[in-house]
Amino acid sequence: MSRKIDKEKKKFLNAEISFSNKLIAELEPFVTVLREMPEASPDLKRFKQAYLKYLGKEEHYKKISRYLMKGSLKVTEPLKDKLQFVFWYLCVLETVNHTAVNILIILVNTSTIKGSLLNFGNNGYLKRIGKAFSLEDLEKRFIPLGSKIDFLRANGLKEVAAVIDTEFRNDIVHFNFDIHDEDIAINGKKILPLVVANVHKLLSLSAVVNKYLRKLAIEKRFFDITVEC
Repeated sequence: MSRKIDKEKKKFLNAEISFSNKLIAELEPFVTVLREMPEASPDLKRFKQAYLKYLGKEEHYKKISRYLMKGSLKVTEPLKDKLQFVFWYLCVLETVNHTAVNILIILVNTSTIKGSLLNFGNNGYLKRIGKAFSLEDLEKRFIPLGSKIDFLRANGLKEVAAVIDTEFRNDIVHFNFDIHDEDIAINGKKILPLVVANVHKLLSLSAVVNKYLRKLAIEKRFFDITVEC
């Protein structure tokens, strides 16, 4: 039994590493542009401001989400706990991951100012997203999450975009599921395994974005405090 568990753990870790590497490979070209900017660059300073605000929001969201869901879920849990987990997934998506999507959009926009043209497609929302250089820009424009995902996909972040299943998210938001025999299903298919898989991908994406952008922030001294005399 222990060998089987070890084999499953190894398989899981290998999949995790592969997934993280794919995300990093997509982010690298955009981060490289910022890495090569001089520290006095107005574009880099603007990204720094957005990044530091992102960190504050992200930490706040994580603190609240930890209160909402503690421990791991078992399939034998009562229905109310399963429902709590489903809506915790939604909470994580709409807070921690939505703000991660926002900082990635700002990363894309900042890194392409003097480079290749952004792919706006035919979607009017995408043009508005392409003009956003702060979290406030994205929040005040009332842009749907789905359009933000489309923007990232259109501009090379396909693996990142694939993490967020907007159709499944919409089913949960609009209560397009049934409760039967102490379980939750969409079109007769139990959704708890899908929720667990989605939560895992969302948390992995958040971890990669945090770790990778933090490296850039340390390298470009975003956290340094300048004291003027």
